[in-house]
Amino acid sequence: MKKKYYEYLFLTGAIWNWGVSLFFFLAHRYVSRFLDIAPVADLYLLQLSMALVFAIGLAYYWIRKDPGKNIPVVKLGIAGKTFVFIILSIHAINKNIHPLLVLPGVVDLIYAILFLEFLLKQGGRKR
Repeated sequence: MKKKYYEYLFLTGAIWNWGVSLFFFLAHRYVSRFLDIAPVADLYLLQLSMALVFAIGLAYYWIRKDPGKNIPVVKLGIAGKTFVFIILSIHAINKNIHPLLVLPGVVDLIYAILFLEFLLKQGGRKR
């Protein structure tokens, strides 16, 4: 039962990363208009960032079948998703970004917590 749960956890983590990256890659101008904020000045930086987010989604997709053998990638996911939440929150508090842009960071924080739960369960297993 837990094995299936973790497979779905990492699969949905992959889908989340792909969705966010494609959304911001393709719809950044619409998001800027909707939130009444200036569009990204250096579009290539946004596109490079979203390509990296997409690639990390590929890593989650690949590890879904055997997450226990990919602990370093899980740790990287926990760190990266936590950083996203922290950075977005700081910028929202400082009014550098619209507060709605923190919502994807909240989802990332939830995934970080779920990934951490997986990691803690793995630490209790004997190999």
